[in-house]
Amino acid sequence: MGFKKYRGTVDTVETARMAHRVLDIGCMRCGHTASRWAYKIEQRGALWGQLPLGKPVRGFYCNECRCRVWVILMATGPWDG
Repeated sequence: MGFKKYRGTVDTVETARMAHRVLDIGCMRCGHTASRWAYKIEQRGALWGQLPLGKPVRGFYCNECRCRVWVILMATGPWDG
């Protein structure tokens, strides 16, 4: 039993989840990046799936800055590790 390949554009967290992508979350304040599966971010609530990729988004906690900051979400390929 395999999974279906997503053939559309990946421009929101929801479409990144359907394409089995990992999101790189980059802090705009200090430049720290972290990787998370798209479905983990989407599980936070109904509106989290509508977040755009490649645009500044507010409301993430940065472990380096120790505060809530603006971040940029970028989709990368499937995680190998």
